[in-house]
Amino acid sequence: MNDPQANQVRRFADTMLIVLFVGAISLPMLDMMFRFDSTPNAERRSLAPDPVFALNPQAMDALQKQIKDWTNDHFGLRNFMIRQHGLFKARLLGVSGSTKVIIGRTDPNATAPLAGQWLFLVALNTMNYHLHRWPMNDAQLEIWRKNLMLRRDWLAARGARYIFVIAPNAQTIYPEFLPVSVQRVANRTRADQLIEHIRKTTDIEVVDLRRPLLEAKLARPEERLFMRTDTHWNDLGCFRAYEYLIEKLRVHYPSIKPLRMDQFELVRTTTNGGDLAGMLGGRDIFLEDRIDLFPKPPLELRLSRDKSRENLLNATATDPDGVRLVMFRDSFAETMMGYLAEHFQTTCFKWTYNFHEDIILQEKPNLVITQMVERTLWYDITEEDWMLPAERKKAVRIGDFPDP
Repeated sequence: MNDPQANQVRRFADTMLIVLFVGAISLPMLDMMFRFDSTPNAERRSLAPDPVFALNPQAMDALQKQIKDWTNDHFGLRNFMIRQHGLFKARLLGVSGSTKVIIGRTDPNATAPLAGQWLFLVALNTMNYHLHRWPMNDAQLEIWRKNLMLRRDWLAARGARYIFVIAPNAQTIYPEFLPVSVQRVANRTRADQLIEHIRKTTDIEVVDLRRPLLEAKLARPEERLFMRTDTHWNDLGCFRAYEYLIEKLRVHYPSIKPLRMDQFELVRTTTNGGDLAGMLGGRDIFLEDRIDLFPKPPLELRLSRDKSRENLLNATATDPDGVRLVMFRDSFAETMMGYLAEHFQTTCFKWTYNFHEDIILQEKPNLVITQMVERTLWYDITEEDWMLPAERKKAVRIGDFPDP
């Protein structure tokens, strides 16, 4: 039946459908031209740089890859679509939209409705580490031992003490908030193996920060020590770890007067989520119950950034023992540096796992600390990694992997 009015409506609907379709597929190109998408990049990496054009045959293959990488990273509405995909899977399906993050259980003690979701890092083999898959064999343990012994002996020859510090993963302290499907293959982790091996075969001082945090959790369960939406501990967890470390240091330097918890004000706020929430594209969806410590007057932490030296943080204080500290560390020591800097004549902090001979010779420390989060023990190191700088003409590495 030929109804002119119905045909007109159908033609209008078909036209609108075509317009909407063409508009939808044109939006990414328009965004690449005008950049109207303000969605922040949730990935913790640098995007591909602009291609470098060169008129020679050798550069053409490289140019093709550069164009492909740039297009993949800068495709129009890319950040918006990644965010919506991640939030759809997380909120409606209850699964992670990122291969780097796993969604855990909800904490019933959360102070805000959207601030109780636990997120855990999967990237960097963190979950494989927690499940204790592929433990270290005897050869791997021996290489680690040689590496640490080499550092200890090299420093001892220059009058410096060496201490190796291991910080915990969130999964280690709060395994009860992991998904039910996460079940360990065995109970002993690589950190357990390494610490036991070092203590049995050497006199190197190893400070295991997992122990004080587990004890603090059991003694004061109302004190949450890690952020729920971030890979790191919160200020409270960091301070409990500091208290334990400083007591170990006081065995050698008894004049140290530890900072006390009553010198700080504990402040609780609800904010946007941390780095794990960002990987899911939802910092404003997965909120964080923050726990921060702020020094009360007259306490003023002395740490200041030395702008002239990349990744180096320096501070000075009055110390009757004249102890000069150099600490090679990762992001877990970010807050702790301010506490430690109160106790030594000079402190120098470098964000690296490498053993920088040049810094040691310049700063002339009598105390050197290497701090690593336990998930980095997943990486294997080789015999070459523990040779002296003089033999390789470069810094000793604790592992054949990038700096944190």
